[in-house]
Amino acid sequence: MSFGVINLTNRCVTKNVKCEMLVYANESGQMFDHPYLEMAGSSGGRWKQVEDDILIPLPPGSELFLLPHRIPVGYDRKKKQFVKVGEDPHNPQSKPQAVAAFMAATLLWAGRRASSWWLASA
Repeated sequence: MSFGVINLTNRCVTKNVKCEMLVYANESGQMFDHPYLEMAGSSGGRWKQVEDDILIPLPPGSELFLLPHRIPVGYDRKKKQFVKVGEDPHNPQSKPQAVAAFMAATLLWAGRRASSWWLASA
């Protein structure tokens, strides 16, 4: 697995709302930021936008993993809907795959609320 064009602190700012961009992988496992889709999550079987206030920086030792044969899902702010990523925007002949972040064991940070969020894939 290798990293392509990826910026783990990539943010978009729309109408003063901060958001993180969707990270996906191509068929060879190279990871990229999606050019316009925002990160999405699923909780209780429902798609949700990931609010900036529940995100924390990945602690040292955390890793990003490829989820083979899983379709990435992101939020399209212009269309105001969740969309499955059917083709790689950097290479339309490549089929995109979902990516998950796994946090390294670390002390819990005071003031952060617990959440049952999962990175979105279908």
